[in-house]
Amino acid sequence: MKKKGEHQLFSKLILFGRKIILKKQEGFALPSVLYMITILSLLILSIVMLKYFYQQNALLSVAQVKSDYAAIDGVNRAIVELNSHAISPQFGMEIAREYDFGQNGKAVVKIQHWGLYYAIFSEGWVGRVRTQRHAVIANMPTSQFENALYFANTEHQLVMTGSAQIKGNVITGISGVTTGTIANFPAPLKKPIEGNIKREISPSLSLGGWKQQVEYFAKIQKGEAQISSSWGNSKYVGSSFILDNNSVTDELNSIVVNGNLVINNYVKRRPKPLYILCNRVIFEQGAELKGLVAILSREEIVVPHNVSIQSAILFSSTLVQVDSNCTFSGQILAPAVEISSGARLDYPSTVVSFQSDDSKIAGQGITLRNGSLVEGALALLTEGNLPIQNTLINIEPGAKVTGAVVCEGAITLDGSVAGTVLTKEFYFYEAPTVYMGWIRTGHINREELPLSYLVPTGFGKSNKLDVLEWY
Repeated sequence: MKKKGEHQLFSKLILFGRKIILKKQEGFALPSVLYMITILSLLILSIVMLKYFYQQNALLSVAQVKSDYAAIDGVNRAIVELNSHAISPQFGMEIAREYDFGQNGKAVVKIQHWGLYYAIFSEGWVGRVRTQRHAVIANMPTSQFENALYFANTEHQLVMTGSAQIKGNVITGISGVTTGTIANFPAPLKKPIEGNIKREISPSLSLGGWKQQVEYFAKIQKGEAQISSSWGNSKYVGSSFILDNNSVTDELNSIVVNGNLVINNYVKRRPKPLYILCNRVIFEQGAELKGLVAILSREEIVVPHNVSIQSAILFSSTLVQVDSNCTFSGQILAPAVEISSGARLDYPSTVVSFQSDDSKIAGQGITLRNGSLVEGALALLTEGNLPIQNTLINIEPGAKVTGAVVCEGAITLDGSVAGTVLTKEFYFYEAPTVYMGWIRTGHINREELPLSYLVPTGFGKSNKLDVLEWY
């Protein structure tokens, strides 16, 4: 009986223990459920937030794309107004425009001259999102540029000898084209022209717009014109000035240096143009200058080896010389310009020689040394009161121009032009004789000119503008 009682007691204890365990398990269920609810709530919240951020990013991306298109459309609208002559910026001034594109935002646009081109600065707005676009604008070539050669001379014939060759149409005065023989240059068996020859009574060139830009820069140097802009202010420096990204703020519009301007580092100008007036500019080897910077120097400018310049304007009252192994793309304006052997000026580069009113400067001209290359445009502007040998574009053998050569003086063409030549005269000297209207070894090939080629604004009566470069 004792054992039976012990067994019953043991069974009761087991049952009692099971009840305790069950009670403990029933108390653990509530925290577990709450924990799971918390985890699921956080997971759902994370999914909702992630979806929200994705949606916001998508909306922001759409707004950025729309604002970019609005900025581009602002440039295009400005070009339409320029083409229709609804607006016409004066030198040293800017024109502001605002274009509303409805749900696609708006564009705030500023237009001004940039050397021989226009510069358009456009800011697209969609809500609070802004995107900037900047473009340099040039002219579509006029009909004169459709020819390989436009010989604007009414006094004598065009004479071809030696290895001279032209591929493309030729326009001359009434005297037309012939061949000739001189020592070491035998006459070709037939006229070396692959194209049509057309005679005009009075072929002429119209370069008034380009001359106005040169005159404007010259007046700035003399203090007769101001660089006016609502974008910023001016800085005056009494001695030499080192140009770098830290010395110039975006709000600065112009710097007047009563001494030397030194560029010895990497300098990049953001959207707004910067004009710098100085006595002399010094580029040290390895220097880089990029962006819309116009340097107006009273003395000569030498661009030495291993210097990189992009989109800038170099204006000198005397001489600009570009040495070999340079990377250059921009505008050069000076009475005398020399592009050294091995130097390369990439498209769109523009080189302009103008007649100085300084009596100490006897002549003007552009010289392309053997092995040099210019992609863009060469132009010589003169008043016609200097001897022909002092108003000369000299393209040496082995030198090449891809684009256009426009000359109110004379050209010595011994190199090659992949594009078009517009000139009043050809010239070379073989002692003791001066040869006017002769080409001896030069080649002109109009077929090699790229279809996308554009010329500086202000030539003739062209009113068709297009984008030359985007920034």
